[in-house]
Amino acid sequence: MEQWMPDRVLAWIKRIPRPHRCAFWGVWLAGLFAHGYMFANKLPNHDDVQSFWGKGAGMSLGRWGLSLVGRLDGSFSAPWMLGLFSLCLLAAAAMLMVEILEIKRPLFAALAGAVLVVFPTVTSMFAYMFTSDAYALSVLLAVLAAWLARKGRWWLLAAAACITVSLSLYQAFFGWAAALLVYGLYARSIQPKASAKAIFWDGVCQAGALALGMAAYLGLTRAFLALSDTELDGYMHADQMGEMHLSWLPGQLRDAYREFFGVWKLGSNRGMANSFGIRLLLAGCLVLFCLLLAEGILRQLLRRKYPEAALALLLAALFPVAVNTIWLMHTSSVHTLMCYPLCMLPIALLARCDGWSALRFPKGGAGVVRLAGCWLVTGCVGLLALRYGMLANEAYLEMQINHTRRLSYWNSIVTQIRSLPEYDPSLPVALVGSNSEDPGLPSWWHNQDLDRLCGVDLRIRQYSDQRFLNLYLAYAPAYADPIAMGQLPEVQAMPSYPARGSVGIVDGVIVVKICDIEL
Repeated sequence: MEQWMPDRVLAWIKRIPRPHRCAFWGVWLAGLFAHGYMFANKLPNHDDVQSFWGKGAGMSLGRWGLSLVGRLDGSFSAPWMLGLFSLCLLAAAAMLMVEILEIKRPLFAALAGAVLVVFPTVTSMFAYMFTSDAYALSVLLAVLAAWLARKGRWWLLAAAACITVSLSLYQAFFGWAAALLVYGLYARSIQPKASAKAIFWDGVCQAGALALGMAAYLGLTRAFLALSDTELDGYMHADQMGEMHLSWLPGQLRDAYREFFGVWKLGSNRGMANSFGIRLLLAGCLVLFCLLLAEGILRQLLRRKYPEAALALLLAALFPVAVNTIWLMHTSSVHTLMCYPLCMLPIALLARCDGWSALRFPKGGAGVVRLAGCWLVTGCVGLLALRYGMLANEAYLEMQINHTRRLSYWNSIVTQIRSLPEYDPSLPVALVGSNSEDPGLPSWWHNQDLDRLCGVDLRIRQYSDQRFLNLYLAYAPAYADPIAMGQLPEVQAMPSYPARGSVGIVDGVIVVKICDIEL
């Protein structure tokens, strides 16, 4: 009798290698622990309010693929739907990543998936919920590009196509493909039967696939910009996309190495190491990774395989640059979202430890060292994943409290507007004052790094205030020019909110003077 389709699906699932399944479940279990709070609530940041029914800036930032994803998922910021979509995409990326890195131990595979989904970039990604699934798809395509490039031959063209589409969604995840390929070549170069010549030419072909994908992306971007009569925005120096200057290279390389070896210090500007425990764990991962890389090179030297040892040394030196490729693509400050490939540090540590521990287990003191090293790696990476999951929950809690405070703040203002004796719903409103925090509001959160982790300084006032009032307070008046109104002597004489007289009607316009006018 012919089998039912569910039985066939179950049989197909059973054929998936165990490490791949462990990586898949590692993403889901750690992902729901870290981000379930965000999925079950609507906690908007400044951009999410403004892009509630869209994917944000697309063509003007070279992200022409965002509109295509928006047409597929309906393009509205629904946290439960987009959150689960994103976890599915990251789980698929974890399965491919485990195969590329040849991680065999189920525990290491599960930890790799867990680290992938709890890394602070993912927390920042979900703060921008409206585009989280597109960014997760960009990661998956970058990892898929590395997986295809390792196959060689005509698969290199498919890898280039994946890179092109990944870049069209978010340019910073290019480093994932570069880092995975560089580490994969290093892992091959320290094998007993490694051939430096074959590995070198494979590396050239893989680099060519990445370069072809980048070139195709830049060419298509210029063509689409011309067709849509659009220019690249200057935000985060997007208008410098594709520019390369030799005079910039030394500084960019310095920044790439500084970012990698100083990852344990990236607190105030990235939100990745904002506690002593996390800094200690990151430093431990960095030291262990460097030791295991050096061990692989030393082993080739002892085997008298000098070309392979030299190639392994070169690839080890290139790994920090591959991880931080964004510093070669970008000349401005780097956002937390752009640092995702730094996640390769603990993941590559797991891969290297897996290969190191797979060798014939020695007796005596050497065996004790290897056993202790494996447990040390497991402890460092496992505790790091746990701490990052807790950090995500702390960040989301802060976002919810800030959202509640923002609702209370603006509800009070709207109430005062509607309580004016001469109030008329047809009157326009001018929110006068700089778009910064109200000086009358105390700063309450104990960890200032969390607002960077959420992608923005968590303020009551944002550039998206008008959309916020429309969505959350059902208040959508016509708006007058706040700068022009702020120049009137009557407005300049008004006190700042929340003082009595800070809300009033001037020349037929409802004026709310939030804070002192910056002249």
